[in-house]
Amino acid sequence: MNGGSLGSAGTPSGLIVVGTNSGDNGTLAINSGGTVFTNYGILGQNAGSTGRLTVDGVGSSFADSSVLWVGYYGTGTLAIANGGVVSNTAGQLGGPAGNSSTVTVDGAGSTWTNTSDLLVGINGTGTLSITGGGSVSSGGIGFLATNSGSSGTVTVIGAGSILTLADGLFLGNNGSGALAIASGGSVSSSSINWLGVGPGSKRHTDGRRRRQLVQWYRRRECRLWQHWHAHHYPWRRRQRRQRIGPCHSGTHAAGVGT
Repeated sequence: MNGGSLGSAGTPSGLIVVGTNSGDNGTLAINSGGTVFTNYGILGQNAGSTGRLTVDGVGSSFADSSVLWVGYYGTGTLAIANGGVVSNTAGQLGGPAGNSSTVTVDGAGSTWTNTSDLLVGINGTGTLSITGGGSVSSGGIGFLATNSGSSGTVTVIGAGSILTLADGLFLGNNGSGALAIASGGSVSSSSINWLGVGPGSKRHTDGRRRRQLVQWYRRRECRLWQHWHAHHYPWRRRQRRQRIGPCHSGTHAAGVGT
């Protein structure tokens, strides 16, 4: 796709699937300032399929108003280079066991924005490579190797290359997770980080760390509930400071994860 546009921010094109059935080898290439707007994207939908999306060059973009699956049941590849931009809610790599999915973000200005969680290796294998000043961000939690038997690897290499996580990093949530940072790359996380969480992880956690994890989740739930309650019932804001709803359990443990 050399230039031009498909859909718009107000009227996205609908579901986009690249690589649908077994034996399919689909490619969607966006370059020369081309833009695509969709409300759901899947690369490699069914077992045996392959789907590849490339977004190359300044002004080239792929905007997904929902989840972007890189390897649903098939094999998915996402390549962002030379200032290309991709955005979505949750980014998910490596759906079922046995499949393999890869994302590369290379070059200054190349950006992948996930407004929600970023999952690298859900049940299969997920690989994320950030190089040459590329940038990847998550407005939620970054999970590397989500479920038992999964594998998630992230590399951040080169000056200006950065991975930003708003709500923390789970490295080896239940599977095998790996993170490599080199040659001026960086990872920024404004919240709690966990290494080896769950019985299937490479690094097991002790009882104290598990209790902290539960406390952190409960505190997060409490804050979300308070925010919703204040928004929908503004005349009852005083009750936000009381121990009601999910906050009433007393386990939100101030200081954990700060």
